[in-house]
Parts: sequence; C-alpha cells; structure tokens
Amino acid sequence: MHFQTTNANAILTRKVPWHIFLFLLVVFWFATPYDFSYSKNMKTTLETMDTGIIIDSVKKGSIGRRIALLSLLGVSLICLFRRGLHGLRPIGIMGYLILFYASWATLSIFWANEPLLTARRLMVFWILIISAFSMASRLSLNDVAILTFFISMTTLLISIGAELGVGVFHPLRTGYRFAGVMHPVAQGWNCGLLAISSVFISESMRGYRNIFRGAFFIAVIFLIFTRSRMPLASLIIALTLYWLLSSSGLKIMFWLCALIFLLCLVYFAFGDDLIKNPAFLISLGRGSEGLESVKTLTGRTLLWRECIQYVADRPLLGMGYGVSLSQALLTKVSTAINWIPANTHSGFIENLVGLGIIGMMAFTGIVICGIQKAFSLLRLSSDYLLVITVLTWLCINLMLESTMITEPTFPTFLSMFFLAKLGFVVAKNPIPQEFAKDREFATNKV
Repeated sequence: MHFQTTNANAILTRKVPWHIFLFLLVVFWFATPYDFSYSKNMKTTLETMDTGIIIDSVKKGSIGRRIALLSLLGVSLICLFRRGLHGLRPIGIMGYLILFYASWATLSIFWANEPLLTARRLMVFWILIISAFSMASRLSLNDVAILTFFISMTTLLISIGAELGVGVFHPLRTGYRFAGVMHPVAQGWNCGLLAISSVFISESMRGYRNIFRGAFFIAVIFLIFTRSRMPLASLIIALTLYWLLSSSGLKIMFWLCALIFLLCLVYFAFGDDLIKNPAFLISLGRGSEGLESVKTLTGRTLLWRECIQYVADRPLLGMGYGVSLSQALLTKVSTAINWIPANTHSGFIENLVGLGIIGMMAFTGIVICGIQKAFSLLRLSSDYLLVITVLTWLCINLMLESTMITEPTFPTFLSMFFLAKLGFVVAKNPIPQEFAKDREFATNKV
C-alpha cells in the first residue's frame, strides 16, 4: 500500500508539548491509581476480596482520583475555551453516533436502577470525553504516539522498580505474573501500548530506530511475563495488521527474525511444557489456575450468561450507565457463578447491560466507523496506521474486558482521543488535490 509518509525532520524539529505529557502522567498516576504495594499484596487482596469491598471502593472512590480528575477537567476546559470550538464539529455518521451515544448514556440516569451510582459514573465519563476532545484539538497523531510511549515506558519502569523494591520480581517462577503497580491485565495493556507506539515511532524517527526497537522487545518480554492472554493476543493481531499495511519485504524479514527470537525466549522461560502440553501455552504458564480457566475464559462465560438474563427486563433501554457495579446486581451474579466479578469483563456486554440494545449498537457503530474512516484516510497520511492499530487492539481487548472504556485510565483516554479525532476534529489543511483520487480509491476499497 502506498501513502504519504510523515516528514521525519518535521517530527524531530517541532516543539513537543512535554508539559502536557507530564500533566497527563500525573493525572493517570492518581486516577488509575498506581499502587506500589500491589504486587506484594496481590494474592492476599484477590483471596480476601468480597462484594462489600468492591461496592465500597466504587461508592467512596479515592481522594487522589477525585483531585486528579477535577484537575484534568479544569485544564481541559481552559484549553477548549482558549482555542475555541471552531475546529470541532460532527464529521459524518461517526460524529453524530458519538453525540447520540453520549446523550443516551446521560439520559439513562432517568431510568437507571441506581441513579446515584449512574450519576457518579457519568461524571467520570464526561470528564474523559471533555479531556479527549480538548487534547484531540491540540495534539497531533505523532504527539499522541510520543505521549503513549512516554506514559507507557514510565509506567513500566516504575512497575519494575516497585517489584524489585519489595522483592517479588521472579519471572521464571511457576504462577508468577508481572504486575508492578496495577493488575497484570492492565499491565499487559500498558506493555501492549508501549510496543505499538515503539513500532510506530521507530518508522518516523529513523535516526533513533534501534532505541525504539529495543523498547519494543522490552515491552513484549514484560507482556509475556504478565501471563495475560488477551493483551498478548490483541497485540499480535494488531501488529500483524500494522505490518501487512506498511511493511516492505525487508521489514517483514526483520520482524520475522524478531518473532523467532521471541519464540525462543518464550521456550527458554517455560521449557518443554510448551511442547508436551499445548494447554500450558494457552494458560501462559499460570499453573493449574490458568489451565482450569481456559474453557470458561476465567469464568467469563458464566458471568455473561447471568448478565444477559438481566438484559431481558429492559432490552432496549438497559439498566442505566455503570450499573454493572451496583450492589444488587453484584450480589445476585456473584452468588450464581460462585465468584465475585469487579465488572462484566466485556465492553460489549457492559453496554448491553447498562444501555440496552440501542446503546450497544451505537457503541459498536462508533468503533466500526472509526476503523473504516482511519482506513479511508490512510492514503493521505501514514499517521493513521497508529489509529487503525490501536482501535483494532481496543476491539479485541473489549471482547474480554470492559474497564478500558469505563475506568479513568490512560487506555480509556487514548481510545476516546482517537474516536474524537476521527469524529469531530476538522483538518486544518484541506486534502491536496493530488491525493483526492487516492482518498476516493481508499474509501471505495474499504
């Protein structure tokens, strides 16, 4: 595929908004939040978790998270008012779908089972929307690639330091899962975003290519250490698409050699069990717990079956935005499946339960339109490879997780940023005449 590439010199000479990057790092540090003792206390926390603890955490929240989100809201509003809204307007079907989805989620407070809980979740939802729109009108796609690399790499280094500090970093031990300052699955997402941004930036900043390629290998190695299956699978699929769209024969050979190296590394880490027992590979060496959970996707199929039963009461409207964490629903579901879920563990089921068939269809339409539009703009600029890769990565992860569209974390913000960029940000420069036919061709092909 041929498309206009980004000028590497322009990337190196432009002013990078580091003050915004540092601000967002601090915000998501407290909003996530980063817990330096998480790895040490992970097993105890999971074993002693009950419904009451989950409900209390939702109701009370944390002071640090509230201050971080209010700071994010304040700065985002200032940026929007200073720059004005003339560069933001709904673009095509996608823009109006985003408006409809946000409005539908807000209106759900009037029929929600627990209006106060829905109101709290909506406050977080709108803060993230406003911040995403504000940053989408200010940051370029190259800026957000560097931002992603900066936050993901910083998070990984902090996580490694946290585990070394408390003496729990044992990657070759059976059952070990690298977590650092957050849950292993969330750490898997962080490593996945680091790998994606490293690959993208290595193509733009060719003078620093080896540095970013090294960062890519580090990200994949620690992603394997998390033993998180869906984050690893989503990264493989997303990067395969990226390389199919962008790579020449020489690049494919390089990454093929890299894949062989990583397979050798995995074999070194897990030994002959990979060959003797295929299920061991599927469980990523998580021991008996990982093997037993393969058939039910760690109990998710049982959870989804229970959640869908509650959809029958309000199939079109849903139970209200964010009610999957309500005390009544959590108590009933946990009793039925014999384990305590913190959420629905699927972005699509989350929308179905909370916003009904209408909300889920709107959400699915937004993601599909976003990927289609990114494909149509790919011939105009290679920057949209990053958008396609991240949105593909997002869709795959949303099959088994929901927190990356509901919790105030960096992956949630990044997803909203790309959707806002595609659906609302008007390009400052019109498409050059010589690319008009290319864009028409790309649109027809997709």
